[in-house]
Amino acid sequence: MKPYTDKLSEFCNFKWYLLLLFALIVTACGGGGGGNSSNSGNPSPSPSSSATLQTITVTSSSASTAVGLTVQFTATGHYSDGSSKVIPAPTWSSSSTANATISASGLATTLLPGTTVITATSNGVSGSSTTITGTSSLTITAASLQTIAVSAAQTSIPLAFIEQFSATGTYSDGSTQVLTGATWSSSALTVASVNATGSVTSTQSGSTTISAAFDGITGNLPITVTTATPASVSIVENYGTSDYLAESAIPTTLYLGSVVQLTPLVLYTDGSSMVLVLPVNGSSGNSVLSISSSGVLTPLVSGTETVSVLYYGLTTGITFTVSSATITSIAITPVSITLPNSTSQTLTATATYSDGTSQVIQEQSVQPITWSSSATNVATVNAGTVNWVSAGTAVITATFNGQSAMATVTASP
Repeated sequence: MKPYTDKLSEFCNFKWYLLLLFALIVTACGGGGGGNSSNSGNPSPSPSSSATLQTITVTSSSASTAVGLTVQFTATGHYSDGSSKVIPAPTWSSSSTANATISASGLATTLLPGTTVITATSNGVSGSSTTITGTSSLTITAASLQTIAVSAAQTSIPLAFIEQFSATGTYSDGSTQVLTGATWSSSALTVASVNATGSVTSTQSGSTTISAAFDGITGNLPITVTTATPASVSIVENYGTSDYLAESAIPTTLYLGSVVQLTPLVLYTDGSSMVLVLPVNGSSGNSVLSISSSGVLTPLVSGTETVSVLYYGLTTGITFTVSSATITSIAITPVSITLPNSTSQTLTATATYSDGTSQVIQEQSVQPITWSSSATNVATVNAGTVNWVSAGTAVITATFNGQSAMATVTASP
């Protein structure tokens, strides 16, 4: 058996061991929470209840932006105890609401180019009339391009087809504009090429993407080139309006002082069609007729000349005779019509010339017939088509090359 003094020593050692273990446990548990605040990741603790607001710092997601965009502002309060925090509901204002407005949540909406000062205001002490303000400047630039939409009449085109593409830009203020200065490109030049104005020419069946770039923004439109090929080519008159005159029906006699607009029409094996602009690999001596870049034929002197078109191995032509005869009168047929309720009827104007010949005048934008109604509350007229409005009588007048003719319209009840 151990002596009493040895047992006492062992007991004391065990006691110190328990005290040391307890101290370690307390330290591991944070010593009552005092050590956690230094590692909380919040370098600026919340202000105490007695702290007062001293200053406000106003910051934003951007110091400069374009018209039509929004900018978020934030107000941070700095307090007497050295703490700071975001002020949840300050009073926001803009020094120039014509340039930008700001909502209660601090979201500024830009309206016009210029500069404005955004101000946040808050009470220094709750319930006090003392206010603290902070400001930040916002510069608004002109509307910036956001997106580009590339469009075309059709995105599936046959071979040897010319399609005009357009690029429309949408700006930050919501406005749109056709981008005539866009840079055009094709992702597959073997399928289709595109020129500087957005005119696409298909050369091989397949797929490609037509792109338009402007101010760092790009728009794209995928297209497909089919295997259809040109089947025929002809020259037509007035194509592009509500109707056109086929090549076989075009008058081949032209008169000095008049003009006519013609265009080649290409028909394809899949039933689609395309219009071109004269001349297209065509021939004209320009001695009797002149041809403008938009296909307008102007007689120069009396004589005969052929206008021809050659496209994709297909050819056609019209031989025109220019007469020196001048227009002497025009007539409208029928000269009198009765128009039933809610109906319409088309009138025809015919010109008579000094050599005794006559010719139906084809309605053309380059040299239109001027139509008018003496009583538009009874009947209106557009490009020779008379439309019923109400019961009554009206006189329709057609004027062409200085000559006029009239027809009477009776509109039934």
